[in-house]
Order: sequence, then C-alpha cells, then structure tokens
Amino acid sequence: MSIYYSPTWTAIPDNLSISQLMQHGVENTHPEKVIYEEAITGKTVTYGLFHQQIRQTAYNLRQALSLKPGDIVSISASSCIDYILTAHAVWWAGGIVSAINNSLHADEITHAIDLIKPRLFIVDSTLYEKLPAIGKSSRHFDSPNKMAIYTIGSEGSTDWPPLPIVNLPSNVRTLELHNPIRASKFDARKTCAAILLSSGTTGASKAVMLSHYNLVAACFQLRSDNPQNWRGSQREIFFPPLSHVYALYVCFTMNLWLGSYVCLMPRFDLELYCRLMQDRSATLARIVPAVAKLLGENPVVAYGCTELSGPCVQSGVRNKGMPLAASGTVIANCEIRFVDLDGKDVGARGPGEIVCRAPNAMMGYKDNPEETVKTIAKDRWLHTGDLGYLDKDGYLYIYDRLKEMIKYKGFQVAPSELENIIIQHPSVHEAAVIGVWSPKEDTEIPRAFVSLKAAHGRDTVEVSKEIATFVASKVSNYKRLRGGVVIIDTLPRNPTGKLLKKKLKEYDVKAQDGEKILASKL
Repeated sequence: MSIYYSPTWTAIPDNLSISQLMQHGVENTHPEKVIYEEAITGKTVTYGLFHQQIRQTAYNLRQALSLKPGDIVSISASSCIDYILTAHAVWWAGGIVSAINNSLHADEITHAIDLIKPRLFIVDSTLYEKLPAIGKSSRHFDSPNKMAIYTIGSEGSTDWPPLPIVNLPSNVRTLELHNPIRASKFDARKTCAAILLSSGTTGASKAVMLSHYNLVAACFQLRSDNPQNWRGSQREIFFPPLSHVYALYVCFTMNLWLGSYVCLMPRFDLELYCRLMQDRSATLARIVPAVAKLLGENPVVAYGCTELSGPCVQSGVRNKGMPLAASGTVIANCEIRFVDLDGKDVGARGPGEIVCRAPNAMMGYKDNPEETVKTIAKDRWLHTGDLGYLDKDGYLYIYDRLKEMIKYKGFQVAPSELENIIIQHPSVHEAAVIGVWSPKEDTEIPRAFVSLKAAHGRDTVEVSKEIATFVASKVSNYKRLRGGVVIIDTLPRNPTGKLLKKKLKEYDVKAQDGEKILASKL
C-alpha cells in the first residue's frame, strides 16, 4: 500500500470541545483588539467582548429557549458578527451548529431542514420571503414542537421573535456559564459539533457530521503545518458564505483561536473587495480560483472538502516555487493515497481517486449509513471522489471528479482535459464539459457549454462549429465533442464560485424539449 504522509506531525488533544479550545487563544490576544468587522454596517467587536457575549448568549439560549446539550440549531443568514456569535454560543451551551446557505432555493432549504431536523432555526431578513414556501413543503416545519424560528438582525418586520443575543459593554462582567460538556462524560471523537451540507454537485446534498475532535484537529493541523499562514497579526477580507466549510475553519475557529482580524462581506463585489483589501491593510487573500481569475493574479488555493472539516492540503507564503496549477502540499497529520476504481493503489503519479486518513475526517453523514459506508472505507480511509496525483516535489494536482468522468464506449474521458483545450480558443471565456446520454450511440458522449468573450463579435453558430473542430484537432477520436458545443451567457456557479455542472444537465434537458440550442456535432 502506497501511503504518503505529511512531513509534519503534531499532538492533537482528544478531550477538548471546540469551545474549550477557543478559551485559550494561542497568541495572547489583547481583549481590546478588534477581531470582526462587518464591511457594510461597520459594526465591530473586540476579542474580549466577543468571549463575554458567547457566554451570555449561551446562558440565554439555555434559560430562555431551553436549549439542551445535543440539540441542533440551524443558522441561515447573511455574513455578520451575530452569525458567528450564535454558533459559538450554541457550542458553549452544548448544542450542535448547522449552517445552511441563505442563497439556496426554498426547496433546497426545505430538503436541508428535513434532513437535519433542527430544534431551532435562526434566520435573518434574507429568509423572510422563503419561509412560507418552506413551511408548506417541509415535514419538519409543521409543528412548533419540532422546530422554533428566531431571527438575528433588525431589518424589516417579522412574525418571528429575535434571538436573545446580548450586546454588552466591555466593562460589564457577564454571568459565567460553565460549558456543560466539561461537566459530563465527553468523548470529543464521538460528539457532533457541526453539521454542514455537502456541495450536492452530483446529487442531493448530504448532512456531513463533524465532531468536536474534527474541528480541534483541523486547527492544530493547519497551524502546525504552516504557522505563517495562521498567525494573530494577519488581516483578511472574507466573502464566501458563512455556511461553507471554508468559513468554518477561517472565520469560526482559527480566527478566534488566533485573535486575528476578519472583515466580513455579505457577498462578493470586486470593487468593494479591492477597496477593503487596501483600506483595512489586508495581509493575505484566501481566494477561490474564480476570484483569482477576476483579480488577474496568481491563485493561493487550498484543496479540501466538507467531509474533511475543510482542507487536506494548503499553500501559502512558504510555497514560493509552487506550480500555479498545483493545490498545495499535504497538511500535518494527514495521510493520502491514490486508488483506481477497484480500490487498488496506483501510486503517487496516478492519477487516481484521492483517499485520505486524518483526524479531521468527518464522523459520517447524518441518518445516512449507506452513504457513510461508501465514503469511509475500512481503517478510516475517506474517499473524496476527486482524481489527482502528486508531483515529485509533493504538490497535489486535482485531475477531475470521479463522478464526472465520461464513459464513451468503454473509454474514459476526463472533462477537465477537454475544458483546458477549449479555453485555449481565442473566442472562449469559460468552458465546462459534461457527459450526456446518446440513444443513437447507446453511450455517454461529451458536450461542451461555453461562454464567449464579450468582444468576440462573431456569429455564435460559426464559433460553435469552430470550437468543435479545434478540439477534434487536438484529441483522440473517442474524446471528440460528439454532444456538441452549446453557447450560453454564463456558466452557473454557487456563491463561492464553484461550477454547478448539475445545472448544465438541467439546461440540456430543457434543450432536448425544444429550447433553442446553438451547437455543432461532429
């Protein structure tokens, strides 16, 4: 068995809740230091005051709302300080935090609520219009005994009461509430701390359960692997939604543990982001590839997934010679293998499915033992579903998604290979390739969806044919775009910039039902 280890290994405590870890910051942060700021409202909070408010709000959750250890609290709101405060208060009170993206469609939020079954549902004004639709279709929504709704923020009128969050002046001594986890028998490995939704890129989202040990381990792994990436003096502007696993370890845990500064943006705006980077003296930018492309700068990326509490590799200031196409090196305490479809090792050069074993690997999917068994193999090896390989210097390259591989008459076609060729065409802005079923050929065939550069100024049908011919000149016969080239305005993405290929499949179905489609077939 070919296992590749991180060169860094560190001791990770297995008897701490994430709340307990947060009480002992690693950089002796001054209590008056501002650690969170809201980009739009200008609201700020200091390190000392935030810790006070966590305890007081946790007390209110238990006393006023009867929150009990093990209760699930779902939060769906725009990025704000009270969102993060609520999460930490829930943890301090012994509850489980469930973060749901507030930009999801009402049907998707309904699916999440019915899957997670929270005791409390905390929302802001961005959810007010969606709640009636959710209430009509949700099985969990229909009884006050199942779930109560509370709000954060003061915008607009609502029938739902505000969450009892207390904003105390820094000189007021708050009532000390001992973390109930501390006083009871507590196994950090088996006690769930957070439930996040998987991306659902290739199917319905699943509820990923992350333990207290997972969250604590991720903190130690990231900082031990690359301390320069994680220090109290850093300052950053954060725009992804707080429901994303990226936010979990950047804004919820590492930021508070380090005492670093984060400015929260409710949504990405290029001009505002650049202005805040300058005005707030940002020291680093953790950005997704789509934003890196917008900025026209080299990307600093971290590969990971929700099931791993975030990352399994990272890059940063120490990786000065890292190739631009690489994702980084394996983080501390992480083991990695590459396997074929039969689970056999294929070696570092692969490509093969990336399989990881690490202390930040999830507990499993909530109420879904079948998918849990499929994802976590024996000896705790977690299958990521991504194809990749390591180069001679230990840098990880992502090749493609296992489920997105196209099978044409027994041949495997990697969409990423075709996409990399398509974007070389001078008229192409972005491209995505999916497999579509061909009844005529009785197999999957590759189809490209392409957005064009604004100044291409040419007939789209002509460009479509030209792109198909261009690709055909550079690939083997079985890799040709037999499904055609579809010209669309923009490729569908989620708020973090991740391409939603399942949306392209929906477009394809509509096209087959008679919607106009600009394509050429070889």
